[in-house]
Amino acid sequence: QNVGHFWGVLETRPYMRARLGLAHSLWTAGQREEAVQHLQDMLRLNPGDNQGVRYTLAGFLFFLDRDDDLARLLQQNDEPSATWAYSKALLAFRQHGDTAEARQLLTQAKKTNKHVLLYLTGEKYPTLQPPGYYSPGDENEALNYVGSFLAAWKSTSGAVAWLRASVGKMKEAAPQPKGPP
Repeated sequence: QNVGHFWGVLETRPYMRARLGLAHSLWTAGQREEAVQHLQDMLRLNPGDNQGVRYTLAGFLFFLDRDDDLARLLQQNDEPSATWAYSKALLAFRQHGDTAEARQLLTQAKKTNKHVLLYLTGEKYPTLQPPGYYSPGDENEALNYVGSFLAAWKSTSGAVAWLRASVGKMKEAAPQPKGPP
């Protein structure tokens, strides 16, 4: 009877926390489809997704090569976050390669968080310390994204090379400082 508003009912929160833990445990145990089903059902119960289940689900769907399901998730939960922007760019590249649409999505993603590219291309490496709280566009947001999605980028043939080429084009297009002759 509380479907769609589960998080708003305080008594359901321990259940939702436990269910998220179960999904992670199932994933770790290799029961990946069952883990995905739990996350999808959690989003049905709480479409507002106060727990950020959509981010975990997106990572799982990338891993399982369930691009159509991922496309639906990205569309249903459209948001201006770096996670969604970079995931949209990667999905477009996975589905169609280096197209005008994929390049446009990557350009939009760069605007959400410039730090992500440095980590995805290996120009910068994450510290051993887990990232703390973050604000949109800051380095901790980038570290959170890379921690969950770097494997998807690396497992997509040509994706990291595509990013590196894009970074090279950005540097070429940047105005060069002029000094005395």
